[in-house]
Amino acid sequence: MTVYLNGDLYDCLLVKCAQNRAKFFAEELENAMHGIGTDDGTLIRIVVARSELDLGAIKEEYLNLYHRTLYSAVKSEISGDYRAAMLALIGKD
Repeated sequence: MTVYLNGDLYDCLLVKCAQNRAKFFAEELENAMHGIGTDDGTLIRIVVARSELDLGAIKEEYLNLYHRTLYSAVKSEISGDYRAAMLALIGKD
């Protein structure tokens, strides 16, 4: 399912992302893992897409915001080969 954003919501997300990209993605990752179940699509999309760009900055921002590492959050949220692959991309530091 494709969702197209426009109007005020789109403008809000665009501004939020432009102000602090790492914080925006850290919050999106937390939202993907918060509550019942995991939004696997969002988790995969962000980690894979940002892994060679700015995942280090996102990990730092995640730690500052949520007082735990992104690695530990993902480790506690998912399992199996999926977890192993995601943790390899994220890296332990």
